[in-house]
Amino acid sequence: MLAITAANWAVATPHRIGDTALERAVENIGGGGFATAILNLANTLAAVDQAALFVADRQGVRGIGVASEQGEAQAHKAAACYAAGHWRHDPTLQRLISDSRKTCSRPLRLRPDEIRHAGFRRDWMERFQICDVLVLAAPFAAGLAVLHLHRHRNTGRFTSSAIAGFAASHRLLAGLISMHARFSNIAPDPAPAGRLDLAEIEMLLQGLGAGLTGRECAVLARLVSGLTTEGCALDLGLKPSSVATYRRRGYGRLNISSQAELFALLLARRSRCHLISGLSAEPPEGIVARTGQLEPT
Repeated sequence: MLAITAANWAVATPHRIGDTALERAVENIGGGGFATAILNLANTLAAVDQAALFVADRQGVRGIGVASEQGEAQAHKAAACYAAGHWRHDPTLQRLISDSRKTCSRPLRLRPDEIRHAGFRRDWMERFQICDVLVLAAPFAAGLAVLHLHRHRNTGRFTSSAIAGFAASHRLLAGLISMHARFSNIAPDPAPAGRLDLAEIEMLLQGLGAGLTGRECAVLARLVSGLTTEGCALDLGLKPSSVATYRRRGYGRLNISSQAELFALLLARRSRCHLISGLSAEPPEGIVARTGQLEPT
């Protein structure tokens, strides 16, 4: 339990922000309900359809919370896609990461139609119907805590008055997300052992000659690349229980019982075909999950 109340934030609280919503956000710092609480808090300033929380550094992005007014499944999938690779093409995040000043960022605006990367732009505008994003960030020990506030196409873009409201409240919001990241058991990751492409992992899996089905191969590839069971489910549009079933079936075809064994199989396969570079020569006892990477513990 954190020894903190909404009163601790009074000096930074703008008059417009909702006191009850602020109390809920403070109460949920470090907990599973924080994303919903921060979305409700943001909605006391202006209409926001979706909130996504991330921890970011130069090596990658991890999601630490998602909440939506218009469908949790799509919101989780959008966040999973962002963490899986779209972040590399986000000019606002690259600007934040490269900023050497250790001060809280004022809100930055990211309009999907201004994104240069075609796949990222298409996903946000067409697949997820996102038309406007405000980005807030704050440094903490393990990197940057990042908050995305989304508006969907049917809601329309943020107005100038809405942006002004978030600008007036940015220090409060940044403080909240920074503390949430700090108390969410986020620790810096070790140096990456090599980035992997999903297509390369799937090719390795298919080359094992075990008769893996397309779904089994897709699930195992995503689990190896660092997605959690939930993240894999969101990325493939499946239920977590279905992901567990495909994983179990895939392990059965490969005659293994753990992800460490799967990693060892891929290393052995790699030594024969030299398809993937940058993997350790010795199979690890365990795997540290990180989007887009394989890392031995």
